[in-house]
Amino acid sequence: MQIQLQVKHVPLERTSLTVDKLIDDVYRIANTPSQRSRREFWRRFYAFQEPGRIPVTVGHSRWMYSEQLGIDLVHMFQNAEVHLQSTLRMAKAQREWFRDDGLVGATFGSWNIVDHINAEISLYFGPPFDTSMFGVEPVFAKSKDPVNGKPILKTPDDLDTLQYPDFYRSGMMPLAHEFYEYITKRVRGKLEVTFPRFIMGSWGIAWALRGLQNLLIDTYRRPDFVHKLMSFITESRIRWEKERASFLGTSTHHPHVDSDEVDCGVISPKIYREFILPYERRLADFYGGEIFYYHSCGNLTPILDSVLSIPGLKRIEISPWTDLRKAAELLRGKKIIMQKRMRQIPRDEGEIKRTMDMTLREADGCIMELDTVDEPVEASQRWVDVTESLIRSLGRSACD
Repeated sequence: MQIQLQVKHVPLERTSLTVDKLIDDVYRIANTPSQRSRREFWRRFYAFQEPGRIPVTVGHSRWMYSEQLGIDLVHMFQNAEVHLQSTLRMAKAQREWFRDDGLVGATFGSWNIVDHINAEISLYFGPPFDTSMFGVEPVFAKSKDPVNGKPILKTPDDLDTLQYPDFYRSGMMPLAHEFYEYITKRVRGKLEVTFPRFIMGSWGIAWALRGLQNLLIDTYRRPDFVHKLMSFITESRIRWEKERASFLGTSTHHPHVDSDEVDCGVISPKIYREFILPYERRLADFYGGEIFYYHSCGNLTPILDSVLSIPGLKRIEISPWTDLRKAAELLRGKKIIMQKRMRQIPRDEGEIKRTMDMTLREADGCIMELDTVDEPVEASQRWVDVTESLIRSLGRSACD
């Protein structure tokens, strides 16, 4: 199914001068000594050559930038020039706002920073990019990130009507190709641009296709259907990745599994181990025995041991809803990076220091990075200053 997003053609004279200057500005920022040094640090860090260092980053969702910069997120997905302009404005603002260890373009913080070691622009259309290829309509709003529309599998039999996604025609793929081609040419070789990834886990797509309540009931009443659905989605991703590799002439590096829907506040450990983990392992096998990054903002505490059994796992988010002490017990001494996400940052600097001192003590012996997202700009920078100072006192700063 191809998504029809009404495209607006904005007169180029309105935006071209601004975009040309933004391209030059982001190019200049990317080539400062500090950014070059940080890119080299992240290369070493993700190769486990600097395990004692603790990088600190800040990111925002697009809706936060929309609020701060007055960007219309519907318009951003209707016109490639506007998409580029908005992306560059976000990239420049983030580097101006935060004195952290981030890289230019990594506006979501460390979530996608690996894509920005070699590229300043990494096209990302949000979770609906993946689900749209299966027929779920994306929903756009001026000041909110795109979200999934209504589930399309009303009955289990509807699965038989789905076809494997077409790399060129399904869902938002035509938009991805149009924007990638236009933006790559538009930046005139000054900035590197990466084609969108397929990142959503199979369970998240199953949720979007079937709906949460139906899917949970299916695990009890129709387990064979759930396995058939999960297998179809996983095979679809594998086929898509092969097409992407053929299109770009290179295979996917540092593969992600974005699994916010894997949350033990919603699913049981039994559901995870029976219906989800086998397909995550299958993806790892396809990627050559590696899942570089496992992302979930949910509670992974009861299933952490199982998640960590995914072959070749290199990096995992430990959200505020996952027990840090248990995570540290399981990760201590292993070559797996703990991405510890901090939320609800205290206003008081003394309280921030106490919170971060306790966090560092509980995670002692783990390879870790620290980040926060979607907190107010001033609170985020206050957190960076206090946390960087604490880490520097321990001799573990990424910048030293």
